[in-house]
Amino acid sequence: MSKQIINDVLKLAKEYESGENSQQLADKYNTSRKVICDALKRAGCDRRNNSESQKGKISTQRIITDLPKLVEEYKSGLSTVKLADNYNTSTTVIRDWLERGGCPRRSLSEAHADFSGSNHPRYKGRGRYVNGIYLTPDANGYLRRICKDHPLADKDGRIGEHVYQACLKWGVDKVRGKEVHHKDDNKQNNNWNNLQLLTKSKHRFIENNFQKN
Repeated sequence: MSKQIINDVLKLAKEYESGENSQQLADKYNTSRKVICDALKRAGCDRRNNSESQKGKISTQRIITDLPKLVEEYKSGLSTVKLADNYNTSTTVIRDWLERGGCPRRSLSEAHADFSGSNHPRYKGRGRYVNGIYLTPDANGYLRRICKDHPLADKDGRIGEHVYQACLKWGVDKVRGKEVHHKDDNKQNNNWNNLQLLTKSKHRFIENNFQKN
């Protein structure tokens, strides 16, 4: 068997460099890892370290073929955790190939936001995309978005979509301290012509009368 390895040493080296590890090659050639390692050494093939060997978890050819798609999926908002699950590999492998594709990593705050909505491991399909923004309903039925830099966002970086849209329409200073009323009582209809700024007492008065009717 060693003679066969020597005869196929160039092929062996290419297989190793394509992503197969020494144990996989030993199984393929029905020999030991030592024989494989010796043959690779004679071929002048540099051995991979432990972290590089992890790349063997996913087909190198497949990753190269799908690299533009992988980068596009990451840029669209999918997390490395979600991508690793989709490609049946580790986040280390995904990060390595994103780096090869020249794709910059997201910041910690951006990565945190990446776990919202359908990217979250415990996603139950409750939210929806509106104009490209993922919105989730709260316990009272109001839609919310993640906007950590917004001055009216809560401690978790979330803000009601009706409040967000009101700020766009009237400005943060006018909305601060007021409540945003939905004229048609549809809490998920956040069109500007359906929003009204009210004091808390006025808002309660209108809602109580609406419920009585």
